[in-house]
Amino acid sequence: KNGDIIQSTSTSKVTGSGAIGTGGLVGTSQNSRLKEVKAGGDVWDSAGENVGGLVGNNISGTIDTAQALGTVTGGRNARVGGLVGNNYEGTISHSVARGKTSGSISSQVGGLIGANAGELQSVEASGAVVGGESSYVGGLVGTHGSNFSSHIESAMASGTVQGGVRAIVGGLVGLNQSSITNSSATGGVSGG
Repeated sequence: KNGDIIQSTSTSKVTGSGAIGTGGLVGTSQNSRLKEVKAGGDVWDSAGENVGGLVGNNISGTIDTAQALGTVTGGRNARVGGLVGNNYEGTISHSVARGKTSGSISSQVGGLIGANAGELQSVEASGAVVGGESSYVGGLVGTHGSNFSSHIESAMASGTVQGGVRAIVGGLVGLNQSSITNSSATGGVSGG
């Protein structure tokens, strides 16, 4: 909380057990700054709330020039992202996620961010994304825009996106409730 992490790398596999935040580098980052950081290990928490390749839960934090390369796996009712599981009033820029991201029933799953209620700029996700039944699934973001400050600019998603029965599935964003500019998606999309 209220700290900086700069020029840091983690290559470890991270396994959670019902954590509030499970991440490849940081579980929960609150009012903090991460810059020039990288996580290369797989992240798994089948009962966690927020699961991310780099950060599980980013609350009012700044992430700039970040990479996450591992496979990210979450369970049901989770927010699961290749880079960040839950981005609440945070700012993420110049960052990429490359690994496969998957969640189970009633989850929010995105190649970069599971649930975004913040700012994304110059970001990219290239891994496959898979969500379960009744989930929100997007190549970049599962759900975007639970508050008015949410915005995505200059983003790209290229991985395939697959959702289960009654899922809401999009190449870029599963459920969108806010603004998106200068962004694209090129991966195949399939649902239930």
